[in-house]
Amino acid sequence: MLPRLGRRASILSGVVLTLLASTATPLLGAPGSAAGGAPAASPVPSVEGPGPAMAVPRSVRTAALSCHGDVDDSAQPPVLLVAGTALTAAENWAPTYQPVLRRLDHGVCTVELPAYATRDVQANSEFVATAIRTMAARSTRKISIIGHSQGAFLPHVALRTWPDLGAHVEDVIGIAGVYDRGSEQLAARCRERCTPVFHQLATGSAFLSSIGQRRLPAGPSYTNVGTLGDLTVTPQPTANQQRGATSIMVEDVCPGRSIPAPEHAMIAGDNVALELTLDALDHPGGADLGRLDPAVCDTDQYPDFDSEEFLAGTAMIGTRAGNRTADEPALYCRRRATCTHPRLRGYLTTNTRYTIGRDRVTIRTRVQLQGRIKVVLGGRIIERTVQPGLTTLQVRRPAKRTQLLVKTRPQHYTAWAAEDTKWIRPRRT
Repeated sequence: MLPRLGRRASILSGVVLTLLASTATPLLGAPGSAAGGAPAASPVPSVEGPGPAMAVPRSVRTAALSCHGDVDDSAQPPVLLVAGTALTAAENWAPTYQPVLRRLDHGVCTVELPAYATRDVQANSEFVATAIRTMAARSTRKISIIGHSQGAFLPHVALRTWPDLGAHVEDVIGIAGVYDRGSEQLAARCRERCTPVFHQLATGSAFLSSIGQRRLPAGPSYTNVGTLGDLTVTPQPTANQQRGATSIMVEDVCPGRSIPAPEHAMIAGDNVALELTLDALDHPGGADLGRLDPAVCDTDQYPDFDSEEFLAGTAMIGTRAGNRTADEPALYCRRRATCTHPRLRGYLTTNTRYTIGRDRVTIRTRVQLQGRIKVVLGGRIIERTVQPGLTTLQVRRPAKRTQLLVKTRPQHYTAWAAEDTKWIRPRRT
């Protein structure tokens, strides 16, 4: 066993003596606390970077990040944990990897996805992209990302949608992830109606066809850890493979290994899956099963894994399916410069307010990224280049009832899109 892995093993062997007497600090409901330590510093606001506009307001995306431990100057790479479908960050990670990583001196951040990540993979990826940028702005070193199920795929989506993110990431490690090939089991489930994201993650979906046209950016190393017993993401091992990534099944390390059902979820507590993850974190490039001590096969579940707490969380999955639909969510047109649909390419403005004075109409709005705004009212046009932040525009109030139109053109787009309209009453004489 290599010295680095030996250090991991020696630390893990002492976990049972100290950690079993405590419980992991929930990430929700206690945002000011850090597991096993002092309160974590609040995340600094992330900056909007280059690339397509984001549809979810920036304030919502930044508020979804919760960090524990030393993210700014940690001795080990800070790690972003991304939960799977229908689980909160606390349910997915507090009983599993969070206590392990914190004990090994990693600063750990989690991102809470909207509606338990059941509505739209495209929107969910915006939260992951924002988390990466926020952590990168804080940390003195590159970050690593670990995801489970859909959470394993979301970093792939974010990195291919906003390619600048790759410069901030060292490792992307997926556990029981669904990737470009999708899942045939989900395709069978979604022949009629199902949870919206399952349509997107099913084999042959329009979303997978679109995202699959883009390669994973160079820079990060990509490791996919799966199990042949996965009955949710199928067929295995084919579904675990991704162009540009290292794919390893736990059975490759330990032939005949059996993970308790449901394997797709319970792999989060598997000792071999954890050791493969730690190996990828500890070494350049992807995980290498040749570096693992054969003794890892002697342990089924690692000592930190709280199976009772984890199963209590996964028991809630069936109650969080949301509104089942017959079709998958519409494709965002982020990469078409001519796109004119603000919802599908991303809104440039948010929280727009109007003050109607005697002679002028004042428009105050929060700009989410660089671009141009055009206000049209009664034949008058006000156009301005804007940067992220609060922006105020004024236009003369018309003499008769007229519709005010706010158009925007985010950077990298060539077409204008109407983001807001409002009827303005005539001036009083």
